[in-house]
Amino acid sequence: MQNAYMILTLPDVKNQVVLIPACRKKCDDQDNMKTYFVYILLCSDNSFYTGVTNNLTRRLHEHQTGINSSCYTYTRRPVKLMRALQFNNPNDAISAEKQIKGWSRKKKEALINGDWCMIHEFSICSNESSHKNYVRPSFD
Repeated sequence: MQNAYMILTLPDVKNQVVLIPACRKKCDDQDNMKTYFVYILLCSDNSFYTGVTNNLTRRLHEHQTGINSSCYTYTRRPVKLMRALQFNNPNDAISAEKQIKGWSRKKKEALINGDWCMIHEFSICSNESSHKNYVRPSFD
């Protein structure tokens, strides 16, 4: 059985690979490289938790067993892995985690569903302060 991976492009992040949740083995060409994961969990209260780790299996077990009572997921168990992104560079993984944590719920759902068009759509600023809503004052 061959592992299936899809490339995901996040702005300002290099070397990102979407890891299909059902397939957690490394690619053959990455066996000698350290890997890092940014993951999104669905908590029992229907909220999302985004984190980063170098050992996805261990970290998921820690979330499920509740080893730290001050952790966000401790009172929101059980949790379910919704998406994991694999990185070779820890700084890229940390940058992606911070970026995703700032995303709206709809944008995170689009990432989870692999809907790249909607990720882009949800990135477009549409609030009142957007430059698209700027009206140049007239000097009549």
